[in-house]
Amino acid sequence: MPPQVKWHGKALTDLIKKDVHYKLDAIGALLERDIKEKIGVPGPSKTNRRVPRSAPGEPPRKSETGNLRRSITNEVINDIVRVGTNKDYGYFLEVGTRKMTGPRPYLRPALDEASAKISTILGRPA
Repeated sequence: MPPQVKWHGKALTDLIKKDVHYKLDAIGALLERDIKEKIGVPGPSKTNRRVPRSAPGEPPRKSETGNLRRSITNEVINDIVRVGTNKDYGYFLEVGTRKMTGPRPYLRPALDEASAKISTILGRPA
């Protein structure tokens, strides 16, 4: 009698999905941490102006309240990891406006710098 093969497709699919979710969660946490490190931390008071403003092309360095930094979060939904802020001005800092001297990107540079770590988390060579 030939050997019998048992297929456990659903169990295998569930295991793969769980692994993907775990890896995406790790990537989201990594990016959230890296982005927050790039953004300036609030000074001791609003009157303390010792921290210079960032130049165009640099991440936002000066922070009055720390709201942007605190608003950075990550979530995994349907096998997609989302990292960012719900603050409107976070978008404008990232891409710039016609009234700004230039954008102050902090999301894309963090993603670019983390690409090797992300490849490692996904189990691929960088």
